[in-house]
Amino acid sequence: MKTTIDNEQEPILMTPDKNFLLKGMEPVHYLIERISDSNYVIHRQLENGEYLYYRKRSSELFDHNGKLFLSSIENAKTLEQAQELVLSYWQTIKSFH
Repeated sequence: MKTTIDNEQEPILMTPDKNFLLKGMEPVHYLIERISDSNYVIHRQLENGEYLYYRKRSSELFDHNGKLFLSSIENAKTLEQAQELVLSYWQTIKSFH
């Protein structure tokens, strides 16, 4: 299992807005890691119980500040694009509730 993000810059943790929490939904958090000026990698925090599914693929997991993340679920060319992708994930979740 990867233990940390191998980057000098602190990644950006994206958390859901209050609208989700008010509706009783709590979508997962995402980390956006800047690899270079044109490469941003999105990582997804594992929810409770998901570790059992991913434990055999532990090379795809890493710890960040005591939380487990699934590594590299998506790449984007800009920070704005990465943030838009995360927002679209949350909007998809919201549309099912």
